[in-house]
Amino acid sequence: MHKIYCQIITLSLGAVLLSASPLRADAIPDPFSDLSVSLTAPATAPSETAISYVFEVKNLGPNASETSDLSIQLPEKGTIVSTQAAQGTCAAQAGDATVIDCHLGKIEKDAKVQVVVQWKTPNEDVTLQISADATAAASIDENADNNQGSASTVVNKVITDPFADLKIFVRPIESVDGGNVINYSFEVENQGPDAAASTRVSMIIPREGQYVSMVPEQGSCAIAQPDVLACDLQNLASGRVVKIALRWKAPNQASTLRFVASVDGAAIDTHPEDNDIDFQTTVDPPSGGPNPGSSPTAPQKAEGNWACSMGAAAPSLSGFLWTALLLVIPSLRFFRRR
Repeated sequence: MHKIYCQIITLSLGAVLLSASPLRADAIPDPFSDLSVSLTAPATAPSETAISYVFEVKNLGPNASETSDLSIQLPEKGTIVSTQAAQGTCAAQAGDATVIDCHLGKIEKDAKVQVVVQWKTPNEDVTLQISADATAAASIDENADNNQGSASTVVNKVITDPFADLKIFVRPIESVDGGNVINYSFEVENQGPDAAASTRVSMIIPREGQYVSMVPEQGSCAIAQPDVLACDLQNLASGRVVKIALRWKAPNQASTLRFVASVDGAAIDTHPEDNDIDFQTTVDPPSGGPNPGSSPTAPQKAEGNWACSMGAAAPSLSGFLWTALLLVIPSLRFFRRR
């Protein structure tokens, strides 16, 4: 009887231990899911331009991914504009602004979530690298090989020409007397908005008369061709005005002097219609005095001669001869009579 009682106790203890064992038949295993990442990115982009990186996280199943995350490694160059997710939240990783962590929550089987990163390219020639990694914390990913996505974008620096409005102006001189030196005053102005590098003035000069000088406030001027003057005014800042003084000797005979001048520079001119001037000066026969806007020429050295008019102080040689004849002829007549 005692033996039977012990066997009953042993069987009861075995049943208790078996019920407490973790190898229960009704245990729930972790679900299986397969997150994949695809990335759409531009292959090339100009500098200082906003571009879009589009990530797509898809669950290929067979079960839902209860906790889905996407970690994005941003490019080293450029700046972030925005990050938008179709569900969940995205924020910069604490202590590392080059990483964006997106918590996308539950993704059902065959469902997908899109994340768009707006990025501004830098102002240099560079290749941008961006990548992302998806994880499912509450499920077993059957295929980890498709959890990553990466792309590269080649950035080409765009060199844009500055914009400027160059203008040339001259104070015209309508007429002068021949032989005078004419003083022309030109003004070259940059009305902006940007500076104009390598600003040049080219002027076609007349064949009548004579070039004396052309002096700018900055830069230099010289004869480029027999009938062309050229000035290099260098860099002209926005709002800058440079004056140029041209001295030209008018011919002695009556004529018309025509000048054609133009200005250009290393900038896109917003108003090219004021880049050229065409003006004339009428040369009258010499009157013996300088005109407004002109300088008198050096006086001509008088040539020595004995010609004089009535009342002149110096008698001419012919005058002496006539005087001598008038004195000699009466004397000859007197001697013949005797």
